[in-house]
Amino acid sequence: MAASISKTIDTDAYERFLKKPERTKDYWKIRQSLYEAQKHTAALHVYTLSFQDAKSRPKVMIAGFPKDNQNYYTIGMDCLVPLDQIQQAFANKPYVTGKIKDPHYGEYISAGVPIQNKQGETIGFLSIDIETTTLDRIGATVIENSIPSFIISGLLVILLLLIFFIIQKWYKRELMNQIGET
Repeated sequence: MAASISKTIDTDAYERFLKKPERTKDYWKIRQSLYEAQKHTAALHVYTLSFQDAKSRPKVMIAGFPKDNQNYYTIGMDCLVPLDQIQQAFANKPYVTGKIKDPHYGEYISAGVPIQNKQGETIGFLSIDIETTTLDRIGATVIENSIPSFIISGLLVILLLLIFFIIQKWYKRELMNQIGET
């Protein structure tokens, strides 16, 4: 999901924004496209990150919120992505975190992919957060839908064992009859 969203970002506008990270026309354009992506997915948040180096906290540059004058966050505020994933991201690799417990947003997992410009250079990262309640619901649904398959599989195993024992008993009886005749 993050990879497909990252391909929709206007990288020229994002590079202009990165040169002067303020709430300019480019900022609002990208923020709106991230908000649209967030509305059409199961994501809690969709945002871009920048990294200084592999050991520093990533900074939230643009987050997908509705276009209004409320300051949901400060440009360049710290993000809670763990250090292992920061190092993956800094190596231009996608990352997926475990559960992150955020006092403000609750529990979620985060996934991110590089944002690359037209020259193939990584200019940032696109991250999405997904609530763990969504994942828990998906897990419960998968288990719920798998119960009939588990029952049928169990019945098949029992049936095969029963057939095996019946054939074994029949074979023993036939063998005893032939031994008795001999």
